[in-house]
Amino acid sequence: MSYFPEYVGEAPYAVSALIINGDSILAVSRKNNHDDFGLPGGKLDPGENFKEALIREVMEETGLTVVGLEPVYGAYCGTPGRHVVHWTMTYLCRVTGEINTKEAGLPRWVDPNRIIVNKGVPCSFAEYNIQMFKSLTKMSDDSFLRLQTEILVDPKFILGE
Repeated sequence: MSYFPEYVGEAPYAVSALIINGDSILAVSRKNNHDDFGLPGGKLDPGENFKEALIREVMEETGLTVVGLEPVYGAYCGTPGRHVVHWTMTYLCRVTGEINTKEAGLPRWVDPNRIIVNKGVPCSFAEYNIQMFKSLTKMSDDSFLRLQTEILVDPKFILGE
C-alpha cells in the first residue's frame, strides 16, 4: 500500500509503543471497541516531538512511565478516505510502574496476533502492524521478535485472504 503527501490528514504525525513482556505485548483497545487492540500511542500535540508524544501517550493510555526507547519502524499509517493518514513512528520501549489508566481504552498484555486480527476481523491498523513486524524480522536478532514476526507477517495466513 502506498501513500502520497496529499493524503496526509490534519494531524500528520503519530507515535506507537512496542512494549514486550515475555511472549506478550502491551496493547490498548479502541475506546469504542474493546475487541479491537492496537499499540499504545497517538497523535503528536502541537509543539511536541516524537519522543515527548510517545512518553505522554503511554502514560495516558497505560499509566506506565517510559524509561527507555528506541525507534524501530516508521511509515504512513491509515487508509486514504477511511482513516486519516499519519506518518507513524514506532518505538521499542522499556517501562516502569503499574498499569493504571483513566482512559476509555483497556490496556492488556496480549499475544502479538491480537493487533493484527481478532475473531477473524482485521484490527484497525493491521496493515501497519504487519509491515512493522516484517521490518523487525529483517533487523532483529531477538528470537521472540523473529518468531512472532514469522507468524504475523503473511497477510494471507493471518487474514485468510
